[in-house]
Amino acid sequence: MPKVSNGDVEVAYEIHGEGPPVVLVQGLGGVGRSWQLVTEGLVDRGRTVVTVDNRGVGGTYMPRGVEWTVADMAADVLAVADACDLDTFHLAGLSMGGMISQELLVTCPDRLRSVALLGTHYGMTSDPAAPPYVAPDPSALAALANPIDRDDPVASARRMFELIAAPGFLDRHPERFELMLEVGREVPMPMRGFVAQFAAVSRWNSYDRLGPAPVPTVVVHGDADPLIPFENGRNLADRLDVALRRLRGCGHMLFLEAPEELVDVIDGQIGVPGPA
Repeated sequence: MPKVSNGDVEVAYEIHGEGPPVVLVQGLGGVGRSWQLVTEGLVDRGRTVVTVDNRGVGGTYMPRGVEWTVADMAADVLAVADACDLDTFHLAGLSMGGMISQELLVTCPDRLRSVALLGTHYGMTSDPAAPPYVAPDPSALAALANPIDRDDPVASARRMFELIAAPGFLDRHPERFELMLEVGREVPMPMRGFVAQFAAVSRWNSYDRLGPAPVPTVVVHGDADPLIPFENGRNLADRLDVALRRLRGCGHMLFLEAPEELVDVIDGQIGVPGPA
């Protein structure tokens, strides 16, 4: 797995395929390899796909006691894009990856050809003009706060997926759960990285910095998402003045629950003309 330096951090990434470049950014605790189903679909359509291990997980090791921000993780994505000689690129981010994507949308829109914000929101804000934040289901939040039982990691992973994905998803698609178990065995998630990422997103919001999207942007959200409820995605789309794609019956794990739909959305963004 190649790596690129961003300050003191060695950021791990993978690159697949040939064609217009798409960078995929995972959510809390997720590694780039977990995009496998989406990556394969985009490569089959003639796209270059770059996946990133956010700092603290996968191949992007961080020492103990180090804190960082969502802006730091956005800088990591830019470092990967530079290493791949991507002056501009299409971007898609899920959950925390969507927050990282918003950070890039705000700070360097000139680097972006399009953006897909997947199952994410603009964070919590004290602005009285902002629509009310819709809190996660307590069970889903509890599952996220305690993602791994070292004594029985398979059972704890299944419990988390059952609480975050749409009801019945794992029973319908056990092979996709097995795929994530395989990824987890290949690329273990250190708890300290997960905790530091959680702290970073807890301190972050973009509401005051967002306006009409400066590049073609779409918000995609499952209407059965218990972790970031659908209304938060609607509020984000309204804030950016962009289209909202509703995935009916989908929860939070869109890269597993609806990979074909994500491929369609991201690939569709590639053909949308940017600002004049």
